[in-house]
Amino acid sequence: MVETRDMQSVEGFGASLPVWRRPRILSLLVIAVCAELGYAVLNISAMPPYLYLELGVSPKFIALIITVFLVSEAVFKQFMGHLGDRNGRRNMLVVAPVISVFTALMSAVTHNAWGFVLLRIADGIGAAMIWPNAFAAVGGAVTKEERAEALSALNMCYWLGIALGPFLDGLVVKLTGMRVASFYLVALLFAVASFVAWRWVPADGRQQSVVTSDGVEEPNHIPRPAELLAIMREVPGHMLLSMLTFVGIGFPTTMVKLYAHKALKITDLEFGAIVLPAAIAMAVLSMPMGRMVERVGRPASVRIGLLTGAAGLWIIAFTLNKWILALVGSIVGLGFILAIPAWLALVSDIDEKRRGSFLGAIQTAQGVGAVIGAPLGGVLFEKVSLNAPFVGTAIALSVAALVSFVVIRGPRPSAHA
Repeated sequence: MVETRDMQSVEGFGASLPVWRRPRILSLLVIAVCAELGYAVLNISAMPPYLYLELGVSPKFIALIITVFLVSEAVFKQFMGHLGDRNGRRNMLVVAPVISVFTALMSAVTHNAWGFVLLRIADGIGAAMIWPNAFAAVGGAVTKEERAEALSALNMCYWLGIALGPFLDGLVVKLTGMRVASFYLVALLFAVASFVAWRWVPADGRQQSVVTSDGVEEPNHIPRPAELLAIMREVPGHMLLSMLTFVGIGFPTTMVKLYAHKALKITDLEFGAIVLPAAIAMAVLSMPMGRMVERVGRPASVRIGLLTGAAGLWIIAFTLNKWILALVGSIVGLGFILAIPAWLALVSDIDEKRRGSFLGAIQTAQGVGAVIGAPLGGVLFEKVSLNAPFVGTAIALSVAALVSFVVIRGPRPSAHA
């Protein structure tokens, strides 16, 4: 009988080092930083003002373009996580960034808004290949006791990319004087991610058979829709909680840069500098917060993090002082780096043989939430008020915090584990 195996082993070279310094973990962290920097520069910082100021695209259509990316990512995430469980993750981590190298270069020469829609569909497929497999690979590379800390390191890379992307993009635009230069920066970041995966992520060849959750050996095959739906039915409450949280995150995603220009009257580089304190706080405190998860408990960590985020967003929604926003944004970031690793560790422990499948299901729910939030955020920004997307985020996170007290009842997220 042959069981699926994770790409990483918890034994072997580097096991005595701190989690984030182990060579195989470190390579995955580098991939995550480069990939999320690329997506953040492209979708949050570079593309909205480029489309709005250079091509004259309306805010509603910009929101549509970002939504198409989120839909594509959400649709394919669980499939790609399941495929990684069965066929290995290294190839996906090599190929996925290459897709975005191509789409970034094409974005630099495309002047048709509908062309950006097609390119973002391809980007969504690439993102769906990267994230469930990266998180599953890290989760499988460490012991259960180290899992929250390891996932905290990976999650730090994810949020660090989001936080530093606008600053890096603003710097490139400032130095070159061209918004289109941002797309070449994105292509470079994804090229580095693909190279690191090809050079340093160990091979994990295709398995000839797999063992299902009930102990039945099956031939390896492309996952069927019924299999994916069965996994979703095992964790409906956790998918709901993930969706609510990312509805909130999705509200301001497409409009945050335009909000900075219109409401705060700041430049691209100033916007990046305001975001920077949150990035520094998250980078410095991410690993200690990951260790704190195990002391506080994973359920409590999720709840505290969501409540902190909700409280901070209520302040952000009604504050126009950029330095207060920077301070409160840092606190919100700390809430997320406490909650999300704890949440992912809970999900990772449901079934180690189907870790990618469950992470993919949860991340699909996150994608659905972002798909709902992003276009609504664009409509609220254009039709209601400039700060309306942030009010929507505050409401969504407040509801998610309340739901977490119902959904998470013990140290594990489901009876299946």
